[in-house]
Formats: sequence, structure tokens, C-alpha cells
Amino acid sequence: MGAIRKGDGGFVFQKEGVGEARRVEAGDITVEFGRAEVEVDIAPMLRGLPGDMCQCRHQGYVVRGGFTCKTREGTFDVAAGEAFDLPPGHTLVYHSGSEWVQITPTAEQRKTDEVVARNAAARAGAK
Repeated sequence: MGAIRKGDGGFVFQKEGVGEARRVEAGDITVEFGRAEVEVDIAPMLRGLPGDMCQCRHQGYVVRGGFTCKTREGTFDVAAGEAFDLPPGHTLVYHSGSEWVQITPTAEQRKTDEVVARNAAARAGAK
């Protein structure tokens, strides 16, 4: 498979002053390179999924900043320099100034992205 580079990916989110996320699909995995310039709560984008939470398992590494993960069992923080393994059934709040690399099974990511796309379209239409 070789190296997976940030520049090889396409933007799935990009908003000036807020942040961006680029993804590269590499066979059975999808790698996301993301950054948040301000605090970003992804919960509204997950509405409609079971429990209104992401159903993907994500693994990755926080390059700088960090995030708060909320699950049915509780809340925990992941900070710069830490790797993570997030179970299905979570939502995240990215902290201002964060950067991360995340690896997700592609099939799971695509299912979640369908709901996220519908929510993003509904939010855009409401503005």
C-alpha cells in the first residue's frame, strides 16, 4: 500500500476560520487528516444515527490540541501526543487549535457520511 499522504486526499469539510478535514480512501481504510481552528462540536451532524452518535470505530493520533469524546459510558479527553481508539457510539468536540490523523474502516465511514451529508444539507438550507 505504501505511504498515505494528506495531499492525496479530498476535502470532506473546509471552512475558512473553522477548519478542514481531508480524507484518503486506501482499500478497506479511510485516513482523515483534520484540523480545527475553533472549537467544533460534531454532535449536530450525527443526528439520525443510532443514539445520535457516530457508529464508526476510529483509531488515530492527535498531533496538536485535542478533543473531548462523549460516549454512553462517559466522557474523556484525548490530547496532543496521544493515540486513540474510539468505539462506535461516540460524539466529539474538537478543541480550538487541534490537528489529528484518524483511521476508520471505509465501509463504516461511508454509512456515517450519508447521514452527515443529509444533516449538512439541512443546516445549509436553514441559513
